[in-house]
Parts: sequence; structure tokens; C-alpha cells
Amino acid sequence: MSLAFESDEPPLGSFGAPELPDPAALYLEKYDFLCRFAQGRFHIPPEEAASLVHDVFLSYLSVAATIHRPHDWLVSAICNACRYYWRRRAREVPLSPEMIARADPATEDSEDRLLKKITIRTVLSRLDPRSRKVLRLRFEDGYKLRELARVLGVTDKRAEKLLYRAIGRLRVLDVAAKANRER
Repeated sequence: MSLAFESDEPPLGSFGAPELPDPAALYLEKYDFLCRFAQGRFHIPPEEAASLVHDVFLSYLSVAATIHRPHDWLVSAICNACRYYWRRRAREVPLSPEMIARADPATEDSEDRLLKKITIRTVLSRLDPRSRKVLRLRFEDGYKLRELARVLGVTDKRAEKLLYRAIGRLRVLDVAAKANRER
């Protein structure tokens, strides 16, 4: 006499543990259902629903060995993910039409800044290495004249003269670059 019971439990493997469904097959089988479920029941936009389903499947993969009913777990997980999505969205404040129409102040004069950067790099590349070093130490690294003199191994007066000479060369080359640009 054999006893057979009908059960919703998955069949047991050789060691008494439930057999795990193939994650790829489960994904293909449940993906569309979960997306439609999120869109229909929770009114999640299609792109966001797809993203939520991917997140749910990633979570599923990390705990798949402990789940006995994958369908029920996935439906519960997508419900929780959708609720969290709307809680997070409820805290967002939409931009007013005036803010949308206004340009970002950081990008308003980006063309001018880019042009200045290119000009500065071009002009600096035409300077001799010592003048470039003096200008970099003074203006980029913030060295004072006394520190500049110490780094260059010269007197304070000589460091001042080198700095002003480098600035003068920079001005001459900048004027030439601007003249070439205007032609």
C-alpha cells in the first residue's frame, strides 16, 4: 500500500532539500507577469517596472536556496518594491515650469570657460619650461614669493623678477592668441 499525498510543495531532491528551479527559466517565465503586475496594480511606469523586476530577481538569486514557493515570494517582493518606489517618489518635489525653462547657471558660460581654458593651455605650452614652472607654483599651487624663491633656489628679488617676466611673456602670447582667434 502506498500513500501518495497531493502537495503544493516542490519535489524533494536526493538529500531531502527542495529542488531549486532554474533561475534563467524562472526569470523568463515570470518577468512579463511581474512587469504587468507592477504596472497594473501599482501604476508603475513601464521602464521603472522593468527595473524593479530586475532588482527583485537579483534579490531572489541571493536567497533562492531558502525559498520554497518562488512565485509567491516574487509576487510579495514586487509588491514591496512597488510600495517602496511610491514612498520614495512621494518625497520628490517636481520642478516648476520656470525652473525647467531656466538654464543651469553652471553651464551658461561653459563655452567661454572652455575657450579660456584652451587659450591658457595653448599660451602656456608656448612658454619656456621655467616660466611655466614659476606660474604653476605661484598661481596653481599658491606659493608665496619667498616659498617660490626657496623652491627655485634663488633670492626673493630674483624670484619676483622671474614671476613678473613670466607674466609679461604670458600677456604677450595671450594678445597674439586673441589676435589669431579674431582673424
